[in-house]
Amino acid sequence: MKYIVMLLIIICMIGFSQSTSEQSFALSSTIDEQDPSENVQVDTMPRPTSYLAPNYPANARKLGVEATIWLKMVINEKGEASKIVVFKSNLSNNEGKNSENQTPSKEVSVALDSLNAAAVATAKQWKFTPAVLNGKPTKVWVTIPFKFRLEPSKPDSKTKKNK
Repeated sequence: MKYIVMLLIIICMIGFSQSTSEQSFALSSTIDEQDPSENVQVDTMPRPTSYLAPNYPANARKLGVEATIWLKMVINEKGEASKIVVFKSNLSNNEGKNSENQTPSKEVSVALDSLNAAAVATAKQWKFTPAVLNGKPTKVWVTIPFKFRLEPSKPDSKTKKNK
């Protein structure tokens, strides 16, 4: 009986390790006992009531790096982000990527890290209405994308076009 239980535990561990990606495993390792389950059913989800747009880091702007940074946040009973985790960072353009293996250059990776930091710093300042379950505020996880897009440059009114 003891061997059967051990075998079942090993099979479960192997199945779990094969079903999780590196990114989701890294995320789950940051979740602690005080965090809510990721699949909490609530009557009302949190909504932002006070939010800012993130500052575009100068190094990312200079390199022309655009990205979407997905943050997972625990919104507590007071409507504050009590935990923030970078869930995923997607480059929106091919700036700085090596064409052979599509990995970003070191400069672009540093710029992406600064975009991640800017998104987290901004999210810390946001306020939300708390989630509600059975008439009471409750903690929940939410996922919010932060999009960093460069505006197209406007032509200078003094510049004449050649015909």
